[in-house]
Amino acid sequence: MNADVLIKNGKIVTHSEEFDGAVAIRGEKIVAVTTDPSGIEAKKVIDAKGNVVMPGNIDPHVHIGLFMDFETDMKSETGAAAAGGTTTVMHCLLEKESIPKIF
Repeated sequence: MNADVLIKNGKIVTHSEEFDGAVAIRGEKIVAVTTDPSGIEAKKVIDAKGNVVMPGNIDPHVHIGLFMDFETDMKSETGAAAAGGTTTVMHCLLEKESIPKIF
């Protein structure tokens, strides 16, 4: 397999597991998440040893539940994020309490 970028030797964190492995990217798409990158040829190789690799985009500033109820907004906004390639959202509270205390 050919890739533009290979990020290897990192701790891969997905929605369901963590493992030592690699992520291959071609163009703007992730083409492989694997424990064995030996068959992947890449133009650029990044050694992520000692780092966590989270495949996908991260949106570090979202306000879920600001204009509608939290549960409805959570389903809508996380679905929209995933459709656009964002796999992690980080909720920013407008309140001073933690999420469990508010909801």
